[in-house]
Amino acid sequence: MDKLLKEIKSLSNYQLEILVNRVSDIRKSRLPEIPIEFPVANVAKPIIDPAYRISFDHFSGRTVMCFRHPGMGWLHFMFRAKERDRIVQIISGHNKNFGCDSGRK
Repeated sequence: MDKLLKEIKSLSNYQLEILVNRVSDIRKSRLPEIPIEFPVANVAKPIIDPAYRISFDHFSGRTVMCFRHPGMGWLHFMFRAKERDRIVQIISGHNKNFGCDSGRK
């Protein structure tokens, strides 16, 4: 394992990004699957004020949200109009109460 870590540390940022993407694809195919429900325990520390970009994909009619993770690079998410509207509603309600909501219902 130490040899592998040493080899990984010698990769360029570009090579490392390719490796992360490939390993991510492998993880998607393995069991147990990543749970749909948000985990209650072992939650990673949130990234505070990450860089982000929000755009509209005219071809699909969906909103694209990209967030920069310091270890995994840019993560891209695409939302249908209904889900986008729900996210806007949740965020706009944050100044009214301190509730929490998770993804799809």
